[in-house]
Amino acid sequence: MSSDLVQRPLGTPALKADTPTHGSVVRALAAAGERLRILAETVDAIYESVGGGAEDVTRLADQMAREDVDADTIAGYYEAADLMGGALDAANAMADALADLSGQLTSTAEQHRREYGPVAEAVRSMPVQMAKPGFYATH
Repeated sequence: MSSDLVQRPLGTPALKADTPTHGSVVRALAAAGERLRILAETVDAIYESVGGGAEDVTRLADQMAREDVDADTIAGYYEAADLMGGALDAANAMADALADLSGQLTSTAEQHRREYGPVAEAVRSMPVQMAKPGFYATH
């Protein structure tokens, strides 16, 4: 945060002139939400095949058991299927968390737009030029 501040002569911090605008904040939040939504869908799609693979490996282990394959080989297949299932569970949890975060970012963007949009519009439509952002700093 201190890198976003400059010192005024009296030592009171003021925001730099290149401070984010209402529009840039809303766009950044919405874009981040969209990127996380896409990432969550990608994780789901990639790991969906892992779930199918785990089921296939379990079926193979079951078939081996019926055909009297040695116990160590069968156990190895069941273990591999369990590991794949664990990876799938972890990936699903990650995708759910990403989707949740995506929703929160999108919601925050909308909330910011509702709360500060009218202020930003009033500033844009002012008949006079605004002072530098530091003038409006509240700290």
